[in-house]
Amino acid sequence: MPPKRVKLTSDELDEMMPPGEYVHTFMQANGPGLMLLGADWKRDEILKAAANGAELSGEAATRMKHGAVVWNEDKQPVFVATIEHPPKK
Repeated sequence: MPPKRVKLTSDELDEMMPPGEYVHTFMQANGPGLMLLGADWKRDEILKAAANGAELSGEAATRMKHGAVVWNEDKQPVFVATIEHPPKK
């Protein structure tokens, strides 16, 4: 049975991310093998991407302190650094 997907609002995602104008992200790079590409992404752009959907990451990304995922303009998952998992209610 696949893991349950937990959707996040933009506000919940914003609360989970570390403070600052830029937040670390990573995604799987195109090409052979499992290469991860990491980069800092503007917070407001992450939140803009979250309007198309955001959710909690799976166990592996969460262990790497990237507990949320959004999708870029190419519909690829981008894992977002978090300081809290899950958000406070």
